[in-house]
Amino acid sequence: MNMVDVALQSYKKPESLLYTLMCLKEVSGKHIDTVYIDDDCSGDDTVKLYKKDKIKDYFKEWKIKIRINSSPVRWYRSYINGYRPSYLSLKKFLNHKFLDFFRKEKLFHVVDDIRYQWAINSTDKKFLFLIHDDIEFYDDIIELYLSFMKDICAIAGDLGQCWRCDFSKITPPCSPQKIMEGIIPVKSWPLTIEGPSGHKRDCRINEWCCMINIKAAKYIEEKERCFFGNYDDEGDVGAYWFEQIIKHGYTFTDPLPSFEERWKYYRHPWQGHSGHSVWVEQEGEKNVYKPQLVIKRMKERFGVVLV
Repeated sequence: MNMVDVALQSYKKPESLLYTLMCLKEVSGKHIDTVYIDDDCSGDDTVKLYKKDKIKDYFKEWKIKIRINSSPVRWYRSYINGYRPSYLSLKKFLNHKFLDFFRKEKLFHVVDDIRYQWAINSTDKKFLFLIHDDIEFYDDIIELYLSFMKDICAIAGDLGQCWRCDFSKITPPCSPQKIMEGIIPVKSWPLTIEGPSGHKRDCRINEWCCMINIKAAKYIEEKERCFFGNYDDEGDVGAYWFEQIIKHGYTFTDPLPSFEERWKYYRHPWQGHSGHSVWVEQEGEKNVYKPQLVIKRMKERFGVVLV
């Protein structure tokens, strides 16, 4: 059996993170060796919770490794000494560093602080499964993704940020199904800046539930001086990286290109709001993290509360 490691970020939602892992254990636990939990400076209470004996015993079949970032990275591009992607001219790079010096008094980040990079650097597996901390799983998603992963396939997961892309609103609309059939909306794809909204990078494999090829990730890191988990060139996580894998001849796949197919395996975000929106106060009181909701769901589904 092919074994994989799992990587997820932690930030002040330990109940949700643990419930996500409980769901994953139920449906795909047999495929997992090590889980890497990288905490973005939540505070001691969050990290101490992950280390409780009750939690270690519940996940005793897995090795769980926990790390705290040396400094918070949140939702910004992190600059690593010696790594400057080609889109970033020396002038722009120095300008960013000048601003960082006055805003943060920090010129460079530690490479393992970048989202998922600690796990990418540490795993000895061929493939790494990445997830957010607010997913509810219903079927063996890891087995499904593994069946699609080949040496030339760099990543498997949900394709596109269609909710913000103008090409999903044209007639006939673009869709993940069409992209997987080789029907692209413009010649410049995966760039989507030709749409009226001007978003530059709407197309990617979304990192909330995906599997990446470690060999491909390290190849792109070396050739293009960029990291999967960074917010590069006006794109969300993995968007610039997605263009680079295509450029270098790697393939990608979306095994579940419709919501109907996807919801048989998992829902994200099942709590009714996106993961980080609860911390940036999007839509006022609508997006508020409710730990008791998660605890109630944990008790209903598994008959045990880990927190």
